[in-house]
Amino acid sequence: MVCVMLRAGSRGLRAVAGSGVFVANSLAAGQEPLARHFARRTRPSGLGQLPPEAWLGVRADEVPRISGAVAWLECSPELTVPVGDHELVVARVVAAVHRGGAPLVNFADELHAGPSASASTFRHAGRDGEET
Repeated sequence: MVCVMLRAGSRGLRAVAGSGVFVANSLAAGQEPLARHFARRTRPSGLGQLPPEAWLGVRADEVPRISGAVAWLECSPELTVPVGDHELVVARVVAAVHRGGAPLVNFADELHAGPSASASTFRHAGRDGEET
């Protein structure tokens, strides 16, 4: 299971709540400008907000993944709970990919490079729940 917090009334919350599946992208340490782009309320919406090479897996049957991310979690929302001016979305992880590298981490309202990890140290549960 994974939890994400999204601002109440946001486009992101509407998109997640209105879909059966979403992807949580874990940006790489070098993707700070991209994180700041997604944090802007006035940014364009949809896939056209970034150049086509910025996206991976944008077929009709897949949700978009961000190129260069260190990990992706494909999730199925199960519960939404209001928490202040945000909504806590509790979701089941149905697939996960870890490519290795240092993630971008938000700590104390600052973006930092997290510790680097190799893809071989990552364990995930597949769609059937068994660890692979």
